[in-house]
Parts: sequence; C-alpha cells; structure tokens
Amino acid sequence: MKRHLLVVFFVLFCGGLAFGQCDLAYDVIDDFDSTRVVTAAAVNIGYMIPSKYEIETGAKMVEEAKILFGFTREEEASTFFITLVTMERKVFKIGTGHNVLFKIVTEGFEDVVGLYNNPTRGEFDPATNMRKYHHTCLVPLDAFYRFANGSIEKIRINYDDFKKTIKLTPDQQEAIKEAVRCVGKAAEMYPVRP
Repeated sequence: MKRHLLVVFFVLFCGGLAFGQCDLAYDVIDDFDSTRVVTAAAVNIGYMIPSKYEIETGAKMVEEAKILFGFTREEEASTFFITLVTMERKVFKIGTGHNVLFKIVTEGFEDVVGLYNNPTRGEFDPATNMRKYHHTCLVPLDAFYRFANGSIEKIRINYDDFKKTIKLTPDQQEAIKEAVRCVGKAAEMYPVRP
C-alpha cells in the first residue's frame, strides 16, 4: 500500500513540474553563424472584429491583433523583441521610431513604455480583405523586466494620421506575462538572482 502511495505522489509531483514549465514555440541555433532565436507562442490580443470579407452570415470575424515575444543572441549582441501583428481596415502610413506604446500596471503603479518600432508598410490579406501590419519592436532590458513583472493593459500604435488602441483582457495580460517570463528563462535572464 505504501509503495502505491509513493508511486501516486511521484506521478503527481512530476505532473506538477510539467505544468510549471513553459513551452517555447521556437528555440533554434543557426548552423552557419550560431545565432540563437527563441520565441514563445503568439498570443491573440484585443477583441474579435468584423473583417471586410463577407460570408453567408455576415462579415467574417477575426482577431484584432497578435503579439509574439522573443529573444535573439548573436556573437556580440543579444536583444529581446516584440512583434505585433495588427489587422487594419484602411491603409495607414507609419515610420520607424518610438511609435508603439505599452501601458503597464505593476502593483498599482501605472507606467507607459515606448518602444522603437520597425514596421512594415502593410500587406493585403485576401482571407480578410484587410491590411496586415507587422510592428517589430526592440525591447530594452529594463522594459523586459517591466513586462515580466507587470501587466500590459493597453497598447497604442501611433500611425502618421491615426492612433489605434488595443485593450487587453486579464487573461490576455496573464498570457503575455507568462510568454515574457518563458522566453526570459530560456535566455537565462529571468528571474534575476542576487
């Protein structure tokens, strides 16, 4: 009987360890230049919005945006990055610069972090009849720790003639925080140990 209880506790303990570990979507070292790229799975953010693609029941509903958090390390440099993919009904102009802002709340303290964005011009998506924009932002180390310890409530994208705000649900906020921590652990940058 004791042996059976020990087996049950061992299985529960190992199962608990598996649930506490994070799953990376991508962790690869390039064979030619030893560049390492680590990413967590993309997280859908915002709400479901009607696309410009009509189906029998009306407009096809699509996710407002997706966010992907990652890390890359080369021989002499390493950086965290965020790729934000948004669906837009119109064509917008946007240049490089600090034009993607994140509202972060940490233990009741609110902060706005602006990240340097290298956007695409937007590509036509035939599945939605909308424009898909990729905003790739470099994440400095201090911002990484803010993302790992706080919750992103809203994201603002400042196009040249339009400001888009994406509001995140509590579940989405937690999913992003876990993705940031997961990539940070793989990069051996989280948690910070004294």
